[in-house]
Amino acid sequence: MTFNLTTLAEDDTSIQLNLPENVELKILVDYVSERLNLNIFYDEQIANKRVTIKAPGKIPVESLLGLLESTLKMKGLALVDAEQPGWKRITQIRQLAEIAVPADEADRKTVAAVTQIFTLQYADAQRADQIIKPFLTPQSGNSIPLVDQQLLIVTDYVSNMARVSKMIAQVDQPGEPAVVRFVAVEHMEVQQLAQQLTQVLSAKAKGSSSGAGARSAQPDVEVLQDPRTNQLILVGSGAAVSDAETFAQSLDVSLNVVPEAYTFESASPEEVDRVFKELIGEVTAKKLYKSSVYKKSNMLIVTTTPDIHAKLAKLKTEVDQPVTESQRPIRFYKLENATATEVLATLRSIETEAGLGEAKVSGGDTRSMYSRAGRLNDVPGTTGPNQPPVSNTNQTDLPRPPGYRPSNTDAEQTTAGAIPTSSFGNLSAAVEQGKAHVMADVNTNTIIVVAPPAMQELYAQLIERLDRRRPQVLLEATIVTLDTSNGYSFGVEVSRTSDAGDKGKVLTFGSFGLSEVDADTGRLSLSPGLGFNGALVSADIADVIIRALKTNARSKVVSAPKILVSDNATGTLTSVNEAPFTSVNASDTVATTSFAGFASAGTTVTLTPHISEGDHLQLEYQIELNSFTGDGSETVPPPRQTNGISSEVLIPDGHTIIVGGLKRQDQTESRSTIPLVDQIPLLGDLIGNTSNTSADSSLFVFIRPVILRDDKFRDLLFYSNRDQHAAELASDYPTSKPMLIR
Repeated sequence: MTFNLTTLAEDDTSIQLNLPENVELKILVDYVSERLNLNIFYDEQIANKRVTIKAPGKIPVESLLGLLESTLKMKGLALVDAEQPGWKRITQIRQLAEIAVPADEADRKTVAAVTQIFTLQYADAQRADQIIKPFLTPQSGNSIPLVDQQLLIVTDYVSNMARVSKMIAQVDQPGEPAVVRFVAVEHMEVQQLAQQLTQVLSAKAKGSSSGAGARSAQPDVEVLQDPRTNQLILVGSGAAVSDAETFAQSLDVSLNVVPEAYTFESASPEEVDRVFKELIGEVTAKKLYKSSVYKKSNMLIVTTTPDIHAKLAKLKTEVDQPVTESQRPIRFYKLENATATEVLATLRSIETEAGLGEAKVSGGDTRSMYSRAGRLNDVPGTTGPNQPPVSNTNQTDLPRPPGYRPSNTDAEQTTAGAIPTSSFGNLSAAVEQGKAHVMADVNTNTIIVVAPPAMQELYAQLIERLDRRRPQVLLEATIVTLDTSNGYSFGVEVSRTSDAGDKGKVLTFGSFGLSEVDADTGRLSLSPGLGFNGALVSADIADVIIRALKTNARSKVVSAPKILVSDNATGTLTSVNEAPFTSVNASDTVATTSFAGFASAGTTVTLTPHISEGDHLQLEYQIELNSFTGDGSETVPPPRQTNGISSEVLIPDGHTIIVGGLKRQDQTESRSTIPLVDQIPLLGDLIGNTSNTSADSSLFVFIRPVILRDDKFRDLLFYSNRDQHAAELASDYPTSKPMLIR
């Protein structure tokens, strides 16, 4: 492709460029090389690089080299001297310093970039560097300040270095000597005045600057402060320091404020102070209003202007009025049914569940009604008679007490008296902000609440709900123990005396404890025992003793204790036998015997009822049965066997659960006989003593709970009178009535 690049003028000193748009860069390089007779070599790095040059008029021929250098610089390239004399090469610029030549060694007509070192006489190197950086070639030129040597090293294209040199010469000029002046501050705090004065001077410096310098303009005066003497320290030129002192005096003026104390009878000075600051506005409160609270005298001390004092005095007259009982921040709640520590722990549990952390309550039972009842609305009410037990024709139920209502009555009362859950958030927020404090007086069983009146109403509802009489549960535990034992024993003893001639007599006999043997004659004499006893005494044949016994035993032990337990409380029934035993302390010289304690065995029943909604309750039970299985010695307690059952069940009111199945079976078989003889059929079974014993024991426990809800205890009185009548006891006990004291 051929282009008509130029048209020569008549004088041959200027040309007319006729380049098409988006022409390849190498075409321009080739034309300048040919026209100026320059030896230039390059590689593929300029491939695919295109430029557009618009030159409507004629240009001098001598400007072609500058045009080429500017075009290459635009593409990140540079025309530099090659290693071979008389040649130039095109290279890609990564750092301008790579191709820059020291300014004192360079021919500015033939090099592209130079590095020049400026020695500063008056200006600060860091400050000068900040001034010239915006004027360096973007992404190519750079500058490095050496503050200690007061040097500034600048690298840039030759075409831009002349302008940078002029700017540095203008910056490096002598200035006025610095002045230090102390200014006393009379009506303000020096920190506040220093901040305001710095802002004024900065605004003045920006207003006096223009262009790019407006963004980086700094005040001519440095403002320091001395809080100890409440003085400003101004450092700068004489005229600038005088202007700054004038500004400081204009800001440090008296506001005509006076102090005054306000004593409150009923209102809180902290609350009045907070409300009044909101009334006068944030700006006025910061500038003209200073306050301090003296809590011991319930006093508010204020320093402000007379006008603001008048407004505060009017507000005090309106709010500092005697409060009624309902408006007092401190209230005492005397508890009738619950304990103070228990109610306090419940209130703290509510705060803990709202995310305020775990509360610690010292002294007493710290278990809360809230945690044991499951949720607040399940705390039993002060009214609500016993629920009717469900009838069952297969068991004998206790008669229903008088004065009960259907079971849905309690549910209606609980729903009607429930406290909204949203109120808990208000309670926890008040405690978190330190507005509510709750304490317990154990000696008087009183809850003390210090809180705003609005919070007092919520605490009153909570305490009223918690201080309600808990229903009770009448528990009847019937314990049945069945023992069965069978025994069988059969024994045979034989004795015979034979003549051995001159050698004497031979005595043979078998002894199994059924008879006594005469050592001289070998004759057996019967020792009577239980069961069948038989004897065959014959001098010619043998003496034979037979005893047979079979035993059968049946025993049944029934106990039916009753216990009255409050809801969520634990009751224990215990029946224990104790066997004493001793211990021996031995030494080298003496041994002493002392009492070591008792070994206990018996029956223990532990019951914990939890009344649920409706006619049901959750019952936790634990049954443990211990029994001595033998005799002990003086120093060793008798052996003991332990059987236990524990579980947790949900049962209807008035129903019976059967806990049992603890069954034990013991079998013992023993045989005593004569060796070798026991191998002879029939004879081996006849001679000897055989004993078989078997024993079976079973334990059953019947537990029956009855819920007593009546707040007048009429249901308890009903069951007590019934049992008293069954025991045939007189009912002439005195009744409890108020006594009139005159």
